[in-house]
Amino acid sequence: MTEQLISPLRYDIDTVETIIDGEKYIILQDPFGIANQNLMLTKDFYILLRSLNGAFTFQQLKNEVENDEIYKLIEDSLRFLDKNAYLLSANYFQRLKEVQEQYSIEPYRPMLTANSSYPETANEFLAFASEYFKKFIDIKFENEPAALILPHIDFSIGHLTTDVYAKGYSSIAENQYDLFVIFGTSHRSYSDYFIFSEKPYQTPLGVAECDLEILNNLKEKIGKKLTIGDFSHKFEHSVEYQVVLLKYFFKNNFKILPILVGSPYEFIVNGQLPENDSINNLLASLNEVIEKSSKKVMFIASVDFAHIGRKFGDDFDAETRLKQLEIEDRILINSIERGDRNTFFDKIIADQDKWKICGVSSIYALMQLINPTKGKLIDYAIWNEVPTKSAVSFASIALFK
Repeated sequence: MTEQLISPLRYDIDTVETIIDGEKYIILQDPFGIANQNLMLTKDFYILLRSLNGAFTFQQLKNEVENDEIYKLIEDSLRFLDKNAYLLSANYFQRLKEVQEQYSIEPYRPMLTANSSYPETANEFLAFASEYFKKFIDIKFENEPAALILPHIDFSIGHLTTDVYAKGYSSIAENQYDLFVIFGTSHRSYSDYFIFSEKPYQTPLGVAECDLEILNNLKEKIGKKLTIGDFSHKFEHSVEYQVVLLKYFFKNNFKILPILVGSPYEFIVNGQLPENDSINNLLASLNEVIEKSSKKVMFIASVDFAHIGRKFGDDFDAETRLKQLEIEDRILINSIERGDRNTFFDKIIADQDKWKICGVSSIYALMQLINPTKGKLIDYAIWNEVPTKSAVSFASIALFK
């Protein structure tokens, strides 16, 4: 048993540092609901855990620790973590399989953030929305936008955030659409750059069906290269927020095409635009399938902009950088308004994404798909979260062909 390798901590576990009676602790949280419970570790044990990268056996650890009582405490803790599916072990993969199989037979993608970001029941949601998502009648354009860039920041913050959403939707709220194609930010590492879903999205105002006709036609064009990942969508709020608001602003029987877009990290590090044969082929095929359908379509990128401060791993308080943050955001927004996706991404590369723009891939994919000639900033705001010394910026932008 002692020759058994110690499984490493899962890479997809969230951690929160806290201080109790002057001592630092790390709270482990599983956003995918595979682990049985949240766990709290001492900071020292967490550091040890991170150093055990799957290359050490229990025997090697015992030789290093030497003190039998301390080793037994560490061993028991590691086995408890494993039992609770926090380690990348056979137990975790078995539990993951069971959870995925259970989810596959559920009829709808559930409301992940209901009762935290918005009310779950229809009557309560309508009361909430009538207060926080009032239409702005003065936000209209001479030409109908071809796409919108919208936030995915928490509704519960209040009018600072909900007004930016509402202003964006007000620019198209008098129209009717057959299909909304939503590029959501994938906040976690998943199986592919584009991940589609077939599972209908549940909202307080009813279910939004996925457009399986479009999806099946796309499958026929690109085959196995199309990734369907219902389980990945279950834990992402970026598409969810838009679907909830679509059901509020549009009463007709529209359908959705939810797409999670992966991290641009590889492209940023390599100094390359996020385009390759796979990406280009998928977007070109999607465009062809949609055009052949003759459906009235609105494209949406569900994104936020900068994330700075202590909460996001910076060694400074966000308050000290807010002016510079807005300057940097405005440079990116100006490139979007010019319809210049290359300049947009070139700045991300130049900065090495130090402002942590949460939506780079989705914005770029949207612009590549529709090839806008121009854009127009509708609204912009910064949420300065004083207690955590952190800040997030976000905007609504209309794009035109």
